[in-house]
Amino acid sequence: ELEKTARRDRATQLSIETPYRSAALLDALATTLTPDTFISVGADLSLPSQLIQTRRAKAWRGQSEVLKDRLVVFGIGI
Repeated sequence: ELEKTARRDRATQLSIETPYRSAALLDALATTLTPDTFISVGADLSLPSQLIQTRRAKAWRGQSEVLKDRLVVFGIGI
C-alpha cells in the first residue's frame, strides 16, 4: 500500500516502528517491495550512533540486524 501511494503521488512515504520491531519491518519491506523501490533508514537520529542510508529494497535484503532494537524512521519511495 505504501509503495502504491509513493508511486501514484510521486512522494516518499514515512513510517515509524517500535525499536524491537525495526529489524523485522526492514526484512518485510526488503522482501515485499519491488526490488528497485528505495528504502531510506534513519536510525538513532541525533545520537552518536546515528545511521542514515538509502538503498534499493534488494540491497537491504539480509541487512536487518543493523537496526535491531534501534529507533528508526523508514522512507519508502521510487
